[in-house]
Amino acid sequence: MTGSVTLQDPQTRSLSNASTGASYGDLDGKQISRIPKFMASLSPTLYFDIAERPLELSVTTYRMGQRYVDYTNATALPAYTTYDLGLFARLSDNLELQLHAANVDNSAGLTEGNARVDTLSGQGTAEAIYARPIFGRNYNASLTWRW
Repeated sequence: MTGSVTLQDPQTRSLSNASTGASYGDLDGKQISRIPKFMASLSPTLYFDIAERPLELSVTTYRMGQRYVDYTNATALPAYTTYDLGLFARLSDNLELQLHAANVDNSAGLTEGNARVDTLSGQGTAEAIYARPIFGRNYNASLTWRW
């Protein structure tokens, strides 16, 4: 089993614009945009043999905490959770199979708002009305031949 947890309190301090010299002291103590206070992943893996060939099955849970699109913390990016499934099988001494299903529950997480426009004032709403989504459910498969 592998996993990780990040607990942090990312805050702005002495934010200023290097080009104009403008200072934004009223933003001190606000959560830094697009950086969550909490992130975690957990990935148990089962290892076993079938017909004397190694097989691995894994499930990964990933949790992204709430973030904001802007430095004023006016527009939130909601927290989300995804689940991934994986399989690795050594089919022969030379042949390996890997299967991976990502975001199997088709979670609708958002990664960020518009970094060019939303940075200071948000989108004018408490929750993001436009943002970059995470990838929906997707699958990958590979065969590897080793010689």
